Amino acid sequence: LGLEDEDNRDEPEQVGNEKSWQSVSAGGAHTCATRQDGSLWCWGSGDLGQLGLGIGTTDDQHEPQRVGDDNDWHYLYAGEAHTCATKQNGSLWCWGFGFDGRLGLGHEEDRFEPEQVGDETNWQTVTGGHSHTCATQQDGSLWCWGHGSYGQLGLGDEDNRDEPHQVGDEESWQAVSAGDSHTCATRQDGSLWCWGAGLYGQLGLGDEDDQDAPEQVGDEENWQAISAGYSHTCATKDDGSIWCWGHGDHGQLGLGDTQTHNEPQQVSADN
Repeated sequence: LGLEDEDNRDEPEQVGNEKSWQSVSAGGAHTCATRQDGSLWCWGSGDLGQLGLGIGTTDDQHEPQRVGDDNDWHYLYAGEAHTCATKQNGSLWCWGFGFDGRLGLGHEEDRFEPEQVGDETNWQTVTGGHSHTCATQQDGSLWCWGHGSYGQLGLGDEDNRDEPHQVGDEESWQAVSAGDSHTCATRQDGSLWCWGAGLYGQLGLGDEDDQDAPEQVGDEENWQAISAGYSHTCATKDDGSIWCWGHGDHGQLGLGDTQTHNEPQQVSADN
């Protein structure tokens, strides 16, 4: 939580007294955030290098610690035990747990400080799941890498990849979100696509089958934002409505029950 101790909190509490934070992302047991000056800060569990604080610095951190001294960080996402971020020049950087190739660096070794993924400078957004990573480029192409045993990379197989591989040949992707073992993304036409593990209906395709390539969710073209969780998914439409599907055992779908739903269900204020 970055509050200088290890106590739980059941109400929001301010982290420090700074009022210059720009964006934040919470991983499995760590948190990273950017400030308005472009600096990057991380805290929480650091045993696998996910805080990016350097070789030999794997202790847990109870308050925000600055990652390097660069002031050009742009877009950030924390995965289960790894972190990836883009810089203002469009380069992509990853660090932390490297098993299954989730860092996209061409190997499975851990990294304790940010390391650039390839040499491209046209990355736009990035998202991290439990053990896989996906990112979009400025031309609208979508790329995934890491653990692929459920087809969550969308590459037509269940193989792992330790470097970015393009998903299909479309260049019309808008946004992407990686869950535990599934991935969902929207295209520029407003359509929604999901793939990977489907055991709990988290793909929204009306069944519980795994999919190793993107499959369209319904035929609507008014989807706006998407967020994939552990085994459920939620998304908004352009009319402001919110829809959820997948595993609902803890009420995480917001539908007033604890059932599993394999197709999008609208979340009502009455629920």
